[in-house]
Amino acid sequence: MSDTLVQLPGLPSRAHPPADFNPSWHLRQFPVSKTCDGPAHAWVLTSAEGGPATGNLPSRFHELFERRCRRFAGTASQQIAIDHGGQTCTYADLLARANRLARFLGARGVRAGSKVALLLDRSVDLYALILALSKLDAAYVPLDASFPPDRTGFVVRDSGADAIITLRGLAGQVGAMPVPVVALDDHAEEIGGLPSGPVIPATAGFDPDPLAYIVYTSGSTGVPKGVPIRQSSLCNFLTIAGKLYGFRPADRVYQQLTVAFDFSVEEIWLPLIAGATLVPAPARTKLAGDDLHEFLMANRITALCCVPTLLATLEPDLPLLRLLLVSGETCPADVIDPWFRPGRRILNLYGPTETTVTATWCVLEPGRGITIGGPLPSYSVVILDPDTGHPVGRGSAGEICIGGIGVSDGYLNRPERTQQAFIPDFLGLPHNSGARIYRTGDLGRLTDTNEVEYLGRIDTQVKLRGYRIELGEIEAVARGVDGVGQAVADLRDLEGSGAALVAYVTPERFGDSVDVAQLDMVMRASLPSYMTPDFYEQIDTLPMLASGKVDRKALPAPTTVRRGATTANMVEPRTVFEAELAQLLADVLMIPQVSVEADFFDDFGADSLKLAAYVTAIRKKLGIRRVSMRKLYEHTSIAALAALLEDEAQKAGIDTGAATRVAGDTAAPEQGAMRRSDQHKDAPYVATGFACVATGVAQVLVYAAAVFAVVFGGVLGYGWAQGADGLTALYLRAAITTCLVFFGTAAGLIATKWAVIGRFTTRPIPLWSLGYLRFWIARQAIQANPLNLFAGTPLYASYLRLLGVKVGRDTVILSPPPVCTDLVSIGARSTLRQDVVFPGYTVRDGYVYPGMIDIGQDVLICDAVVLDIDSGIGDGSQIGTTSCLLEGQKVPAVKTYQGSPAEQATSSFDRVEPHPPSARRKAVFSVVHLMSLSLITLPVAAICAVIAVDIGISFDFPFYAIPGGRLINLAISAAALYFGGVLLAMLVVLAVPRILNLFVIPEVSHPIYGMQYELVRTIERLSNNRLLNTIFGDSSMIVYWLSAVGYDLSRTTQTGSNFGVDQRHHSPFLCRFDRNTLISDGLRMLNKETSATAFRLRQVSMPPDTYVGNDVHYPADARLGENCLIATKAALPIDGVERRNVGLLGSPSFEIPRSVARDQRFDHYKRPGILEQRLRLKLRSNLITLGLYMLRSWALTFVALLLAVGSLSMLGSASAGAVQTSLALTFSSLAFVLVAALISIFCERAASGFRPLESRYCSLYDPDFWDHERYWKLSYNAFLTVFNGTPMKPFFLRLQGARVGKHVFDDGAGLTEPSMTEIGDNCMLNFGSSLQCHSLEDGTFKSDRIILGARCTVGVGGFIHYGCTLQDDATLDADAFLMKGSLVEAGTRWSGNPARETATKEDAKTTTGEKRW
Repeated sequence: MSDTLVQLPGLPSRAHPPADFNPSWHLRQFPVSKTCDGPAHAWVLTSAEGGPATGNLPSRFHELFERRCRRFAGTASQQIAIDHGGQTCTYADLLARANRLARFLGARGVRAGSKVALLLDRSVDLYALILALSKLDAAYVPLDASFPPDRTGFVVRDSGADAIITLRGLAGQVGAMPVPVVALDDHAEEIGGLPSGPVIPATAGFDPDPLAYIVYTSGSTGVPKGVPIRQSSLCNFLTIAGKLYGFRPADRVYQQLTVAFDFSVEEIWLPLIAGATLVPAPARTKLAGDDLHEFLMANRITALCCVPTLLATLEPDLPLLRLLLVSGETCPADVIDPWFRPGRRILNLYGPTETTVTATWCVLEPGRGITIGGPLPSYSVVILDPDTGHPVGRGSAGEICIGGIGVSDGYLNRPERTQQAFIPDFLGLPHNSGARIYRTGDLGRLTDTNEVEYLGRIDTQVKLRGYRIELGEIEAVARGVDGVGQAVADLRDLEGSGAALVAYVTPERFGDSVDVAQLDMVMRASLPSYMTPDFYEQIDTLPMLASGKVDRKALPAPTTVRRGATTANMVEPRTVFEAELAQLLADVLMIPQVSVEADFFDDFGADSLKLAAYVTAIRKKLGIRRVSMRKLYEHTSIAALAALLEDEAQKAGIDTGAATRVAGDTAAPEQGAMRRSDQHKDAPYVATGFACVATGVAQVLVYAAAVFAVVFGGVLGYGWAQGADGLTALYLRAAITTCLVFFGTAAGLIATKWAVIGRFTTRPIPLWSLGYLRFWIARQAIQANPLNLFAGTPLYASYLRLLGVKVGRDTVILSPPPVCTDLVSIGARSTLRQDVVFPGYTVRDGYVYPGMIDIGQDVLICDAVVLDIDSGIGDGSQIGTTSCLLEGQKVPAVKTYQGSPAEQATSSFDRVEPHPPSARRKAVFSVVHLMSLSLITLPVAAICAVIAVDIGISFDFPFYAIPGGRLINLAISAAALYFGGVLLAMLVVLAVPRILNLFVIPEVSHPIYGMQYELVRTIERLSNNRLLNTIFGDSSMIVYWLSAVGYDLSRTTQTGSNFGVDQRHHSPFLCRFDRNTLISDGLRMLNKETSATAFRLRQVSMPPDTYVGNDVHYPADARLGENCLIATKAALPIDGVERRNVGLLGSPSFEIPRSVARDQRFDHYKRPGILEQRLRLKLRSNLITLGLYMLRSWALTFVALLLAVGSLSMLGSASAGAVQTSLALTFSSLAFVLVAALISIFCERAASGFRPLESRYCSLYDPDFWDHERYWKLSYNAFLTVFNGTPMKPFFLRLQGARVGKHVFDDGAGLTEPSMTEIGDNCMLNFGSSLQCHSLEDGTFKSDRIILGARCTVGVGGFIHYGCTLQDDATLDADAFLMKGSLVEAGTRWSGNPARETATKEDAKTTTGEKRW
């Protein structure tokens, strides 16, 4: 026998143990005494010889407490044992209470060997009862008030409890029991009158080592297991741990665990035996986080026993805490590292219930790896092979097995389970009086420093698709089926097909066959779908190990078909086409064959990735170009899909019997109609480099001239207003000046449109040509016109007519104007709600293609509708929310359409009771609107601007005289302007809408153009503040900000990212969000419904457990219930049954499995305790991000002031003429746009470490995601919009990190992660298109690259999700949503939401597909 003595590192200097005790363990080799073919020796960690186990231990644990009382001698009545809720109990009082209770229980029949169940809160009576039962040689059986009645009843019956002790308030939880139930508070007077002197137990039936307690742990079968612990084991543990851990009489120890958890023994009795004061948590509470921290501080806690999950919720700044015991769970390094402090002792403790609380311990120190150390004195640890039971070599992983006095006798009433877990001691371990070794089921190994490293569990639990599955439960159900003998379930990783559950069964009689169909039917009826096996394998016998266990490694790979084939009775293909589809699906799923009637989801368990692979296979192998994900979601079997595709092929006039075919979608444009770019016979246009440069220079000069004109008017007006004498004159001059500038600018821009372009025509315009320059100038003049602010008023229609739009009477238009105004007509009494996009042009192949848009009379166009060129809507029709009319698509008269592309719908979107406004009402409203603008809004804005100028430029702070003092003055002025502006904006947003809302009457139809109408418009404009949303968004702070704005978030669960930075509403006071909602950017709460005559303001409520993707418009009538996933750009149904527990995808939306979009890999972050800790850490990161964002914003303000002052200084005195001053300010304005754009790009690149962003897959509680949030906030760059439609835009995209080819045209696309985007030569990105390289689905963040090949086109409002690739010459049509991971093949055109390949009849070219059947 060889010994290696290992001293615990650092123990003498930190633990200060008694000199007569040496806390060390040995690594020894023990000979294997049993006959086996394994190793002859075993490496064992065992305690030093002569430990406490061989000393004079008390026979009952209450004697240890009495020893402590005797050591206090006469001060026991003064030493505080319990400090609970402001009431204290001394050691003498606790002992006296225990003696009285012992007499009380003894009088009611409690004797030696009795078992008494305890159902009490943390209290003096609970602790005294445990002592009293020890005095009577009785065992206590702890219960907990949180136990369900079934568990309480089981524990009482299984333990053989003779009585239940509880309180009146808890007696109702016991229910009907076959044993007496005693409520202590019913006998308070009797107990108080009993003698408090020592109790002499009866000698009759004396047991030298009775049970101390029976505690129940959860079992793998779902039935709790009772673990009996004897007095000798408990006394041994308390003695050795009391000498090692380091509790002191001066300590105040927090007690919070239920006595039903055996770690509470450590928490309660070690401190009391040491003479410390126990400070229990308040009854029936579970303190965590800040509440627990406050309690520990207020109660001067010096020692704490804690599980890591709870510890993770605490901040470590507890100056009085000197002793920390961590146990009960794996102790992660990132949880414990912040807790190290000089003088603070931290112990990591490990021990199953079956080994009496704790078996190994370790003193944790900074910089050392975390282990569970070595055995306590009187314990031993050996690592065995979990399958063979043989000892493993040093450093090899195996099952942690424990021997010693603390090992329990076994499980109560579970002889078979006891035999499995408690094996005979074949090594002759010291201090192992029970001659048993307990197999913990935990994986571990011995390290080089002779400590035990914990590696996890070895049990029958597996995890599949986020679900934790107990294989034993599957096996138990299978064994109960007639004809099945033995059954084993296993999780197999099938190459290329993912993990699958396999059930291996043997027949009940040798030679028989198992009825697999019957077996599968029973399994499906008895188990959740995620626990139903994918494969059933019948084998004659199960392979076994010498230990009697099943040899899982020897189980064969599945050779049968997946369960879908059997559950659908294996219907064979009936046509060649079905056979082709079936073979392709079998290839994707990697199984021999499939039933054509089996359901993709229910029977095969397919997910979105499998379906995407199947769609790609169909398109490539069979030449069916227009099969889509939507078709598979709506036709979920091969038979249904084949019937659909055959029917569509016949309608398209294609031979269904051909080996190759093209299946068509319901085409939105007319079949055979050619698009404008197809009609244009010229080849794609590529401008010369000179043309690009010349156009860019001309655009800069035009922009400079426009800025100069506006600034010159402002300078003249400012000079005139300054000469006013008195406040009244100043106000009048300010009002006149601002009106002249405002309306003069508007008139000048209208005139500019007519001067440079005249009337728009449908003639194609080559990019970077003189014609394009004229087009660009006209577009800028229209989009920059201040009269766009009149949207929603009667004046707006007149303004649009001045631009050339044909607008009928009594129209209501709430959206920005079109660009090609002369090509747009809007009939009388039509309504265009907000976010309608109808520019009247599209860009493709190097040309701008203007086109007609014809909107008839009495038309309703709802929010978020895109109208492409050459589209039309007949009289009296409606277009629902989140829809698109593609190029050439016409809607007939008196029809309702919705979708992208729009298709006929049954819902009515006009739900407002009509109230036709009179001509007088419209006239009065227009006059009042003009008067309020002229006399209030404009002059107030001008006066605020003057004040800002004085603060920013003219005001001198005391630093002016020192070197660099002018820069310091400007820096302080910039801070005053920016932070003062933010505070002023907050004040306005929080106060004014709330006051106005007092007069708003919701849920009632009101005529337009009245007081209610204007109140709502004003509330909407003021309460939707992008700056403040950006400041508080993407963090925990957004919940508090939006609550202050007016949202009802009282039920909302804090996730740290409940909202992003871009959400809008019509009224914040009518927006309600329930628990567990996660909202991506682009949400629009549609509180207001508007028609041509009236409007109505409505409550919009988000149900619980809802995830909302990007760009979702949420109507008040949305038929959604709890637990729904709303995909990006999905249109929500407003009629029909309420959708629950589903996902919604597309427009019009269709249901998809809710679980398809879920990812539970990171659900451990959502556990109580861990979640709160991660939220605090995330908030800390977000606060740093906010500080950096505000620093950048201040810097931009400082640069603006510096450029303005510098420009004016270069021109000489302050009395310079208006032209010179205007030139200086024009120069500084142009310079500021350029410098600010570059500074913003610098901050954006700095946030990513000046490296391209990498693909991510992580939780929103992961620091990687927090870094990405910082990138988002610092990458917001509004200055780049100035360069939309110019040849300079690709230059800035390259600076942002995007890989951009030559001659790329960007008309205003949004790139969320430019450095993850690749754009090929001659690509066309139309207005409003989005390239988003990420998603945040149910708290899981995913990002990946987007690649556009050469000559690709993304239409107006097109949306490309992460992981997509567009090959050369591919086109994504207007408003199309290209789902994650899609591949758009070269030369194809995709449209729709979700996008799929589209083709007219002429495009239906056949290709030879590969025959696979």
